[in-house]
Amino acid sequence: MVAHQTHPRWREVLEGLHRAGLAKALFPASLPARLGSAATRPPEPNALTALLDAYYRGDGDVDAGLVRFRTDRIVLHRERDRATARQIVARLRLAAPELGPLGLIEESGGRLVLRTYAAQEALAPQLLEREPLVLDGVPFERRTIEVRSLVVATNTLLSRRQIPFRFVPLALADSVEAYVALDPADVLVLDAEGLLDEPLDAVRAMARWDRGPLVVYDPNATRRVA
Repeated sequence: MVAHQTHPRWREVLEGLHRAGLAKALFPASLPARLGSAATRPPEPNALTALLDAYYRGDGDVDAGLVRFRTDRIVLHRERDRATARQIVARLRLAAPELGPLGLIEESGGRLVLRTYAAQEALAPQLLEREPLVLDGVPFERRTIEVRSLVVATNTLLSRRQIPFRFVPLALADSVEAYVALDPADVLVLDAEGLLDEPLDAVRAMARWDRGPLVVYDPNATRRVA
């Protein structure tokens, strides 16, 4: 398969990612080899997920993958990962080092708090899913929380620290959650390419950009996030 057989929509998606500062080492000429026959068809979530998953795994090079995650400020969670909440927080910390030593702390009384220097955000009890279990005859309670809730709490801390970028959701396959930290102008780029997983008003609320409309200047018009 040769490069000119790539569906033009794939090139548009890749250009959109590049304009938003993402996947800069992912080149159009590599798409046929990476995507196989899917390169000849319009992009769909599973193919895009496989493409970005391989890229952010470093194409088999763990160190390269970590650099790409860190540089692009992206957090991926796959259903099969079985990651703990603290592991997700560690990924968010890697993607947003400006927040400092971000950590999930359990206070006396069982309240969970996402905390960093000079800022913290308590996780509402209703966000926790509780499941009573018994292990070796000993009862205990397993608590789980959605990745999205941890992302929103992190965005709240970014807002309080007046750090301009926020984590927003990418539109990938249902089995994968992906959040990338961007400023408002780059969010608009991804939205224009259909690469956001939620409408702009929902993204704006999730990002905690809630002090009036965010106005973004471009050469052709003045646009706003919501």
